[in-house]
Amino acid sequence: MTAVQSVQAAFRRKNDPELARIDVPTLLEVAESGFPAWTWTLQKVRNTVVFAGAALGLTLLAIA
Repeated sequence: MTAVQSVQAAFRRKNDPELARIDVPTLLEVAESGFPAWTWTLQKVRNTVVFAGAALGLTLLAIA
């Protein structure tokens, strides 16, 4: 499920006519444009460190 689909589903569950009128793709696009460019690089680095650490931990656990 994409972010757009997820937000649209959440808005539908609220049964709020004001939320139903919101253009979700545009809302998310504008929200994302508010972040500095380095945010996405930081996110990729963080995910790489976390996944590599988890893999290393599992490997060490398997060896021990």
